[in-house]
This record gives sequence, structure tokens and C-alpha cells, in this order.
Amino acid sequence: MHHYIPGIVAPVVIAAAVSGCATSGQKMDNAAIESLEPGVTTLAEMKEQFGAPVGQGFGNDGNLVVNWVYVHVGAFGIGTEQQSLSAVFDDDKVLMKVSSMNGRAPVARLGY
Repeated sequence: MHHYIPGIVAPVVIAAAVSGCATSGQKMDNAAIESLEPGVTTLAEMKEQFGAPVGQGFGNDGNLVVNWVYVHVGAFGIGTEQQSLSAVFDDDKVLMKVSSMNGRAPVARLGY
């Protein structure tokens, strides 16, 4: 049995998918990122503050590295916002180092 999709339905479905907003991860408050203290802040506190990380692994030095990412893409790619947070923890899961990136793109990206 063959399914027929009328000629108008497919373009409408594609346009709706392309023009919609998309968000992944939890938005991170910059003040909360700035308040992180190496030697004091724990992994449990960061998970409570920023939600579940997107990934974790061990660096070349054997320390735990945990990453959080937030991405929001507005309609038609306008209003894109990206945040990333990477933290290195000691054996007791206390923060050793942290780095973050926060960026916005107000216009649509149409390629590279």
C-alpha cells in the first residue's frame, strides 16, 4: 500500500519544523557561574545549580571533567544563544578549575 502526501502538506510540515524554536539544556545564570569557587564548590552543588551535565569524562591528568551546555535557536535561526560550562574536579569532587563561554547571535546563520 502506498501513502500519498498531498503536494501542499510536505512543504507546510517542513516550514513548521524549520521555523520553530529549539532549546537544549538549562540556561545558566552568569552570576551563578561567577560565584563558583575552586577548592570550595562541589560537583553536587553544581548539579543542583545547573542541572544534569551533558557529559563527563576523565582528563589526561586523571581528574573528572564535567560539561554543561545550553543552546537556544530562535525562529528561522534568529536569536541564537549558546552557553557552555566545563569544570574539573579533584578526587573528592571539589572544583579545581572552571571555564565558561556565553555567546549570542542576533541574526540567522545561513552557512559558513
